[in-house]
Amino acid sequence: MTTTTTEKVTVTVEIEADDLWSAVFGSGFESDPVSINWLVDYSFVDGDWDKNGIVKITYRGGHFAEVESSKMFNVQDLAAALSNAIARGYHHVPCGGKIDADFENYDACVGDLLLQVMVYGEEVFA
Repeated sequence: MTTTTTEKVTVTVEIEADDLWSAVFGSGFESDPVSINWLVDYSFVDGDWDKNGIVKITYRGGHFAEVESSKMFNVQDLAAALSNAIARGYHHVPCGGKIDADFENYDACVGDLLLQVMVYGEEVFA
C-alpha cells in the first residue's frame, strides 16, 4: 500500500488595504439574509465604506444568542479574517461566492461571511 504525503507551503500576498475594505463594506453585506441573525448595527468611526479606517460592529453572541456586544475593527482585523477564511477553505456555497483575493467577485453573502470570520473567528451562520 502506498501512502501519499501532501506538503503545504505558506504564501504571503500583499494587497491594497482599501481594495479589501471596499470589497467587503461595499458588498451590500447588510442586505444578505444571513446578516439579520448576527448583525445588529455598524458604523464607521474613521473612514467609510471605500476608505479603510475603524468600524464599530454591534453583533449578537454566536448561535442566535440575544446578548449583544460591540467591538471596533480595522483593516488589519479584516486582513486576518481573510487569511483565516482562505486557510479554512471557506466559500459561500448558496451563492457560489468564493473568498479569495479577487475582490471583483465579492457580493453581499461573501462580505457577510468574511465579517462573521472577523467577528467570531469562524463562520457561525451559513
